[in-house]
Amino acid sequence: MKYSLRIFVSGMPGYFTYEIGNNKEQAIDHLTSVIRDGYRRVDDRKRIVHYMPRIIEKVVLSGPDIETKYPDKIVTT
Repeated sequence: MKYSLRIFVSGMPGYFTYEIGNNKEQAIDHLTSVIRDGYRRVDDRKRIVHYMPRIIEKVVLSGPDIETKYPDKIVTT
């Protein structure tokens, strides 16, 4: 199974997504770069569009072996 990244941008319905490949370290590098530098893409009019980190609400990395030694829990009040 491949790794994929989803980028949620403020004010946009839905999200951007792309597959990264099978390398976990490369996937984490992509995640880190988006969080630090923002997200760049080429739109349908062949323009490079850069989304600044301050408007990125959430970045989700999905893959086969993403685990944590410190799982958290959601607590509702």
